[in-house]
Amino acid sequence: MRLYKYIFFFFFFTISVHAQNLNNSVLKTHTSSFILSYSSNCPDSLKQVVEYVTDIWSQYIYSQIPISIHVSWQNLASNIYAYANPTLLKQNIPELPFSDVSFPIALAEKITNTNFNFNEPDIELVVNSSMPWNFDFSIYPIPKKHDITTILLHEIAHGLGFIGNVIMKNSTFLIDNYPLVYDTFLSYKTHPFLSFFNNSHVSSDSLATIATSNEIVWNGAYTSAFLGLKPFLYAPSPYNQGSSFYHFNDDFIPPGDSLTLMKRSFGANDIIHHPDIATLSLLADIGWFDFFVQHTPIKNVSSLQDSIFYTLACNDAFIDTSFVEIMYSFDKGKNFISQQVRYNTDSACFVGSFPPFPFERTVHYAIKTKSLNGDTIVFPPFFPSHTFSFFVGHDSNPPIINHKPPVKVLVDADVLKIRAEIHDDFAIDSSYLHLFIGRDDFSTIFHQDKILFQQDVFGFYADILLSDLPINVDDQIAYNIFSVDSHGNESSFLPHGQYEILTIEQNRNPLHYFITDFEADSIQDYFYLDKFSIFKEKGFNSKALHTEHPYSSSYIDRQYVQYIAELKNPIIIADNPAIMEFDEIVLVEPSESSDIAYGMYGFWDYVVVEGTKNTASDEWYALGKAGYDSRYNMKWLSTFYSLLTPDNNNSSIAVGTQELFSRHTINLLENKYFRTGDTIFIRFRLQSDYNRHGWGWVIDNLSIQEKNTYIKTECEYSKECELYPNPLYSHVCIPLKCGVHSMRIFNILGKEVLFVQEIVDNCIDVSELLPGVYNVVLETDSGSFVEKVIKL
Repeated sequence: MRLYKYIFFFFFFTISVHAQNLNNSVLKTHTSSFILSYSSNCPDSLKQVVEYVTDIWSQYIYSQIPISIHVSWQNLASNIYAYANPTLLKQNIPELPFSDVSFPIALAEKITNTNFNFNEPDIELVVNSSMPWNFDFSIYPIPKKHDITTILLHEIAHGLGFIGNVIMKNSTFLIDNYPLVYDTFLSYKTHPFLSFFNNSHVSSDSLATIATSNEIVWNGAYTSAFLGLKPFLYAPSPYNQGSSFYHFNDDFIPPGDSLTLMKRSFGANDIIHHPDIATLSLLADIGWFDFFVQHTPIKNVSSLQDSIFYTLACNDAFIDTSFVEIMYSFDKGKNFISQQVRYNTDSACFVGSFPPFPFERTVHYAIKTKSLNGDTIVFPPFFPSHTFSFFVGHDSNPPIINHKPPVKVLVDADVLKIRAEIHDDFAIDSSYLHLFIGRDDFSTIFHQDKILFQQDVFGFYADILLSDLPINVDDQIAYNIFSVDSHGNESSFLPHGQYEILTIEQNRNPLHYFITDFEADSIQDYFYLDKFSIFKEKGFNSKALHTEHPYSSSYIDRQYVQYIAELKNPIIIADNPAIMEFDEIVLVEPSESSDIAYGMYGFWDYVVVEGTKNTASDEWYALGKAGYDSRYNMKWLSTFYSLLTPDNNNSSIAVGTQELFSRHTINLLENKYFRTGDTIFIRFRLQSDYNRHGWGWVIDNLSIQEKNTYIKTECEYSKECELYPNPLYSHVCIPLKCGVHSMRIFNILGKEVLFVQEIVDNCIDVSELLPGVYNVVLETDSGSFVEKVIKL
């Protein structure tokens, strides 16, 4: 039902390989850049292999947009070695070749030359930490160890696009939302495989017979040209979820090779450390064609008089370099003119030029050549639906600016980095940040500046050096982003005169505990809320923390909607058990069945409570259950299903009621990432996918470590040791015979407001404390105990 759940499980089952080394055939004109990030527990040995593997892939594929991969090291099931998936799919963008067809994010960025997700990962790679791995990519095979280099090469190919969206649900084959570009090349005999779907002349039984016939082939022009055949894909009976269609058949052997990187299973002594010709040809068919022909597309040109030169390189191990032509069109691809391209020995590549044309025009062009087998092939893929193109004429369009403002700015931050993605049809001359910093709603402005943007692999950025400025809590930063192209056209992120406003916040002190029923208006200041709100919902007894009701779906394949409520103050984890409790109602789309767990195909929307030691790293780990939905409670499940609306993909319109609340208890020390004494940030998160949804999530009566942070210990005391007076005004007194030597006072939110290291006078001045309820922790030689007092 959801593509992203399906993609998660391109598993490797028993692996090791050997194949022909094509490295000597690699074109050296340009290579891809990979940006790698890791979860905090990834060992250095894994990082070295990932860097080695991405260096290999960088020689075979190319994109002007860096390819970002995030690597996680997790304890997976024993039959899962690793998996990889694109983090996002793009479709129905004018620059893409087809409508209603999805492209993995890295491939979509390559084809359109646009960074769609800034510095977010393009591929999520998860490696099983419990496997006996061989991390040495120079020594293999090693008995009883699995070659991790082979596994990662294979999985990254899935992340690049060796994946699709044909699934089986309830014994019926279907296309989940849009097909992927991979799926458009599947063929049965002489018919496109996709033509059998939603076809009144093909029954579901007939479709199942075709899908499990082991006669599904790859029908791609480059693959046919370079292999001389149409390779069979893995399509067994019974259907194998996660493997069918998206691997070569088990008995397929590429010409001139011993086996392929993209088989489903491998022998124990097989190793492959370079992609084979079959894998590269298939990737070329979907858009990664640079192993065979490399060409940097021509940018727009303003002069009508000048000839426009181009260069290209061809891999003569597979391309007939005696026949290379450029086909170009001045009439939107209706008619093409061909011209032979000559090889230039000085530049070691093919060089040519387009003739001048006296009018403004868009030039569409493609490269026509032949394989060594004599097959005529055209680059880029998908010709004539897709070509290279550029515009010649007057530049009247300003730059386009995309920007996501920072969520928070803390007073002790040294640098505030403002990032933006800025694109222009021709060239950008300069981009800058217009900045004001002031206080009291800018009645006082003590700093203003214009900061030029710089570029790195993630795009454009400007650094605001806060450490050089007299910044205080509640000061405000106002800014706008401006960009000017090479022909003087200017644009701004916000209209002139409008500014994005950020407020400087206090770096919140760690708390030993946190308790709230969400009734106090001030509780709003203790959370960062993104699509969460604190209010009293109709039919409920009191205020609580709510997502939107109903929560929304993205309606975009492989794109999620995130609802986040983050506690601003970090929590110091207490001794085990460090208990967190809250009442909740979860009415979110349930999984397909009770035996489908978080992360598996069929597990859709979910909620999760997460913690991190460092919010800047974005390494959040589940506290308690890794992710759960309405199946977590049978009352929630029956309520979700009680009111479904067919008009909205069977979304639920059932609403939460007070009677549905259930108490949830979490031990903050349940996972392996946090220990007693760690200081962690805590957040609540709901993730929604593109399709079905429901009422949402509500949280109430939140208690973090209330019971176990300060409890009475072995210290014996009686009513004679109780604090007095209580309630109190200016002083709190301790009976001397109780032997108390130090005292800490905490407000109801767990913040320490007073510490008396040595009790000299038994009456302590607390007149500076605000009226309210306080917990007083008294330390003695035999232990500690806590007393509650009221300050008037």
